[in-house]
Amino acid sequence: MCGEVSGKDTEMGIGMLTVSHISKKRKQFELRDVSFEVPAGYITGLAGKNGAGKSTLIQLILGQLCADAGEICLGELKGSRDASLLRDQTGFVLEKENLFLRGKTAYENGDFFGRFYTKWDSALYRKYLADFGLSVTEQKRLPVGSLSTGQYIRFQLAFALAHHPELLLLDEPTANLDPVFRMKFLTLLQEAVEREEMAVLFATHITTDLDKIGDYLVVLDEGSVVCMGSKEELFDMYQTKRVSEIILKGCGKHDTK
Repeated sequence: MCGEVSGKDTEMGIGMLTVSHISKKRKQFELRDVSFEVPAGYITGLAGKNGAGKSTLIQLILGQLCADAGEICLGELKGSRDASLLRDQTGFVLEKENLFLRGKTAYENGDFFGRFYTKWDSALYRKYLADFGLSVTEQKRLPVGSLSTGQYIRFQLAFALAHHPELLLLDEPTANLDPVFRMKFLTLLQEAVEREEMAVLFATHITTDLDKIGDYLVVLDEGSVVCMGSKEELFDMYQTKRVSEIILKGCGKHDTK
């Protein structure tokens, strides 16, 4: 593990999301003994090469997959015991998403799924839809399945923030956004974290996003954590100011073992 680097300070130990010794085997791929924490009020980047296990880990946290071993906790909630409560407090923005009703509009999806969340705010949801640039027609008349990829990401973010989640999971949310809204997305995310004090796990291959807004970093390689810690600590360790170089150097050391 990159010289056994944990990089945890006092704040990291308060972690809102705790992933403890998670393992999962999927055909020719395996997550092995993955452990880290995502503190409330910060953005933790989940990075690594394609196929490192980022999306599998997100699916495990969402409860879409069951771990072979280990535990996932959100505060005092345990995924194995309090799955429905954990889902109530978790928002998500996923590049490949199949949880919403594609034949229904953004408004209809909000009305249908919002009732399953204890802190759902329909007025805030509609405000976010407008703030994120979705027209009245796109909100009320177009099925979400007909929205562009970028519009669909905006819809998901509006829905996620409207139920005031304790945890926000992002899986490649900026991959297909235009450059202008991508910058706005990152700004909106930072503002939401500050306002809501959410724990955010941001899985992405666009490492410049993490350069801009990441606070902590967890790097996966071939299903294992190879390094983690605060971004500044890792910048100092690897003598760089770029997350991409941390990934290359961290995974490179792992490959030589």
